[in-house]
Amino acid sequence: MPVAAVMSAAARRLAEGRAIVNPSSTATRTATPCLGVYLAAKSGVETLTRVAAKEFGPRRIRVNAVAPGLIDSPMFRDGKTEEDLRRFTAQSPPGPARGER
Repeated sequence: MPVAAVMSAAARRLAEGRAIVNPSSTATRTATPCLGVYLAAKSGVETLTRVAAKEFGPRRIRVNAVAPGLIDSPMFRDGKTEEDLRRFTAQSPPGPARGER
């Protein structure tokens, strides 16, 4: 379901003082080649989030976006060479996404 539809439905049902959290991505800051459509969608989520925060603010409904870093997943690996994967991993902070515990 599109983020805008979910936010709209949530805002109608949420009590005052509640929150909406939307998924985004830190990749919106890097302009990574081959991710144009994905990044455009996530940038749209961030803009909708900022607008919704202003619209729902008078009802004390907070609206935020969470932008996780690199997540090693089939979508992330798709179309990338081993060299690409090493480069992206080297740019990421240490932690579980990099296979570290």
